[in-house]
Amino acid sequence: MVMCRHSDAETFLAHSCPPGDYETRAGVHALIIGMSHYPRRPKSHSWIPYPELPFGDIEGAALGAAQFAEFLCSELKYPTEAPIRTVRLLLTPTEAEKDYLPVAPKEWEDANFDNVAKAITEWFSDCHSHPNNVAILYISGHGIVTARSVPLVFLGRANQERSNPCAQSIDLTNVIEAMAYNQASDNIYFFDCCAITDIAAALPYDCINQSGITLPIPSAAQTCRNSYAVVRSARTGMEAYAVSASEGTLFSQTLLPLLSTAGSLLRGLFTITTDRLKERLREEFRAIPDSRGQEPDVDGHIPTGIHLPPPPNFRVRFFNDTEQCEGPTTINIYDRHGRQVANITVVDIEKTEELPAGMYSIRAESNGSGPIILEVDRDTSVNFGRKGNERHG
Repeated sequence: MVMCRHSDAETFLAHSCPPGDYETRAGVHALIIGMSHYPRRPKSHSWIPYPELPFGDIEGAALGAAQFAEFLCSELKYPTEAPIRTVRLLLTPTEAEKDYLPVAPKEWEDANFDNVAKAITEWFSDCHSHPNNVAILYISGHGIVTARSVPLVFLGRANQERSNPCAQSIDLTNVIEAMAYNQASDNIYFFDCCAITDIAAALPYDCINQSGITLPIPSAAQTCRNSYAVVRSARTGMEAYAVSASEGTLFSQTLLPLLSTAGSLLRGLFTITTDRLKERLREEFRAIPDSRGQEPDVDGHIPTGIHLPPPPNFRVRFFNDTEQCEGPTTINIYDRHGRQVANITVVDIEKTEELPAGMYSIRAESNGSGPIILEVDRDTSVNFGRKGNERHG
C-alpha cells in the first residue's frame, strides 16, 4: 500500500488517491479501526466511581483489521466499478502484533479518541461527497450491548477513563443511523467484537447512556438510503474470540478467505453477495472445533454484491442416470458468450471436472435434446442424460 495525504495534510491514509478526479467521481471510502491493546487502570485511579472494566488485550484484533485493509487496497473490485478512494486505518496493536502487521507504521495512526473521532467525521464527509460512493466501516475490539440494545465498541483507553468508561466507545447504532442519511449509495459494516450484555448491566445508567464517539443524525427531511449490510462476528449475547497475535481473530481468519469464495452468479458474473456470505460464515464457524459457540450474522442486503473476485474453480460432476451409456460420451462446454471452453469424455456413467465459476451451456453428443444450462458458483452436479440439472451447494 502507498501512503497518501488527503486535502487535510494531517490526515494519513493507507491508500493512494487516484489523480485528478477525486472530487468528481464515485469511489469506495473505508474506515478501519482495530483495537488490541487495553492498558489496565492505574492503582492511583481506584477512586473512580465505576467498576473496573474487564477488558484485557485482544491478540489479533488489530492484525485482522490491518489484513482487511490490505485486502481492500490490493484485491477489492467493487461490482459498480467504483475504485478505492480512501482507506483510513487506525490501530492499537499489542507489542506482539506489531511484528506481524502487513502495513508499515507510517500507514496507520493510533486509534485513540481524538484520532478516531476525527477520522470518523472525515470518513462521513468523504462518503457524502458523491451519490454513488460506497462506504465501508470495519471495527474490531471489545464490545458490549447495553440495556437499550445499543452495541458499543470500546477504544483502547477505556480501562483508564477517569469519569466514564463509556466515553471511550463508539456507538455503532448511531453510526449506522447517521450513515443511512449519507449520500453514499451502499453502506457496508464489519463489526468484529463481543455483543455481551452482562458488563452493561453492571454499569450505572448515566454511564451507558453517554457513549463517546457519535455522528450527528441529519434531519428527517433528508433522503434515507437503505442499501446496507452489517456483518457481525457475534450475535447479541455472544462473545467473539481472538486467535493469536500472528493469526488474527476467528472472524478475520474466516471472513477474509470467504471474500473471495462466498459468491453467487449475478448477471452471469461470480460475485460475493451478502446472502451467500451469511450462509458460508455460519457453515465455516460451525466447522471450527474451538469456536466456543461464536456465531456470526449478516443483516441487510447490497443488491450489486460487494466484490468481483477472480472466478474460483468448483467441482462439477457430470453423470447420466437415465440409461447405461454404450461407450464414451463427449460433452462440449460453452461459456455465456457461446465460446467453446472445454470438451470432456465420460467413459463410464460419470466424471468429475473442475470449472471456473460462471454460466455455461453443455451439449452431450449422446443426447439429441437442446443444450443444458449450467450455473457454477459452488460444487455441483449435472445430469447430461436429461434436460434439467441438479445442484449441490
